[in-house]
Amino acid sequence: MGFSRLWAVLAAVSLCCCAVPSFASCKDETRQDESPGFVFRMTKAATNFLNQESIEVIQAVLKNTTFPSVQDNSPIPFIGTVYYSLTDLRITNTAVAKSEIVLLEGYGLSFHGKDIEIVVQGKVSYEYRSWLTSYVSNRTILFTVYTKTSLNITSRVSSSNGTFLIEPPSCHLHIDDLQLRLAKNENLGIQFLGDMLTIPIRQLLRIQVCSELRNVGKELSFRLQEQTDKLTLDDRNALDVSLLSCPLITKDYIETRHKGWMIHRGEVLGRNGSSLWAPLDSVPTERMMGMRIADSVLESLAHAFFQENLLKNFTWDDVEEVFGSTSDTTGFLEFCKKVLVRTGGKDSLEQTLLIVSSPRPPKLSCEPSGIHLSSTIKVDVTQDGGPVLFSIQLFIKTISSAHAITEGRSINGTVDTFRVKSVDTSILTPEELATFPKLLRNYVKTVAQEVVLERFEREVLDSVNHNGMDGILLVDPVFNTQHGYLQLETNISIEDHFFARIIKQKIYG
Repeated sequence: MGFSRLWAVLAAVSLCCCAVPSFASCKDETRQDESPGFVFRMTKAATNFLNQESIEVIQAVLKNTTFPSVQDNSPIPFIGTVYYSLTDLRITNTAVAKSEIVLLEGYGLSFHGKDIEIVVQGKVSYEYRSWLTSYVSNRTILFTVYTKTSLNITSRVSSSNGTFLIEPPSCHLHIDDLQLRLAKNENLGIQFLGDMLTIPIRQLLRIQVCSELRNVGKELSFRLQEQTDKLTLDDRNALDVSLLSCPLITKDYIETRHKGWMIHRGEVLGRNGSSLWAPLDSVPTERMMGMRIADSVLESLAHAFFQENLLKNFTWDDVEEVFGSTSDTTGFLEFCKKVLVRTGGKDSLEQTLLIVSSPRPPKLSCEPSGIHLSSTIKVDVTQDGGPVLFSIQLFIKTISSAHAITEGRSINGTVDTFRVKSVDTSILTPEELATFPKLLRNYVKTVAQEVVLERFEREVLDSVNHNGMDGILLVDPVFNTQHGYLQLETNISIEDHFFARIIKQKIYG
C-alpha cells in the first residue's frame, strides 16, 4: 500500500461511481454520526473521456454481436409464397459520428449516439412456391445492409446501505435509415425479396445489439461494483469504501462520500473521518476528478505499512535486501555485520540482527505546509553481552504544495528530525557505541526517502498490478494539503486492456 496505490484505488472508485449502468432508487440517508474518510467529485469534463471510452466499448461489442438464423415466409399476392432463411449474419463495420454523455441531475448518466453507421453482411436462401404451377426455385444470395442508427443508454446512479444497486441498463436503438443490397439484383422478384428482408433485419438489429450491450454493461457493472464496497489492497489490507449517503448528482458533477476505513488483517485500524462534506467547489471545471482525503485515512495507511514493512525482525540477509549496500549505507551495514561476527562468529549471520518495534502507531497530519509523519522506533541490536537498544524518533515531512505526483516519480520527502538515544550499555566499546548512532543517523538522512518512501510506493504498485487496477492512470495530477486533509485534482486515463479483458472474457468466455 501507499500513496500511489491510494491514487489508483480512489480513481477506480470514482470511475465505478460514474461508469456503472442503471441503478435502483436511492435508499441511503446521510449518516450524521459518521464523517467521511474521503470525498469524490467527477466533473462534467470527465464525460468527454467517458464518452470516448464508451464509444470504444460499444464498437467492440457491435463487432462481436451474434445473430441467430431466421427462417420465415411471406405471401406474394397472386404469385405464391416465398420461403427464406437468413444465416451467417455479422456486423463487419461500425462508425460513431456523434455522441455525448450527459449528467442527469438527481438521476445519473445518459449516453446519446447519433448517426451510428452499422454494416451487416449475411446470406439469404429463398425459394418460391406457387400452388398454381408448383414451381420451386431454391437459391442463395449474399447481401449487405447499410444502416444509420441512434442509440440511447441511460444509467441511474444510486445506492442502498452503503453499496451500489445495479439493474440492467435501459437501451434504445432506433434505425433511422436502412438500405439492403443483394449481390444479384436482376429481376423484380429479387428486388421484392430485398425489400421484404428489411423488416426482420431491423428487428434483429434492435434486439441483438441492445441485448449484447446490456450483457456487457452488466458484466462491467459487476466488475466495477466489486471495487465499490471494500477494496482489497493485498492479502492483509483492505479499504472500506462504502458510501455514507446517496450520490449527489447535478448537471455539472457527481459527488460521493465514502467511509475510508482501513482494515488490516481483519481489524479496523481507524474510523475517524473528517468534516469534509463541504462540496469540492474548489476543483477546476476543466479537471476530470477531484478528491479530498482525511489525514486519518492516510495515517491508517501509514500504520499498516509500518506494521508490515518496518516493524519486524531482520536477519543479515533481510538487512542486505531491505537497506541495500550503497555508498551511503556501506558503513552502517559493515558495522552490523561486525557486531554479529564478533558475538558469535560466522554462524551468527543467520541469527536475528535487528529487532525493530514501535511503542505506538505512527502519527500523521496534513497541514498547509505538507504531510507530517512522525514515529518513534526502537531498534534492538542483539549480541552475547545483551542488547544495544536505541530509541529513534523519525519525522518525515512531505512538501506537497511544491510537487506534483507524476507517473514514474516517487513522493518527495525530507527527514526533518532524527534522534538516536542509547538506552542500555553493552560490551561494545564507547567508540563503537558512539559510531552506530552516527552511521544510522547518516543513513536515515541520506537514503530514508529511497528506502522508506520508494519502498512504500513499490509495495503499492505491486499491489495495484496484483489486484488488476493497473489499467487506471492519473494524468497530470496535482495535490495540496490543508488542515486535516489532502486534496487531489487530476485527469484520468484507462489503458486499453482494462476494458478489453472484461469484454473478451464476456465474449469468448
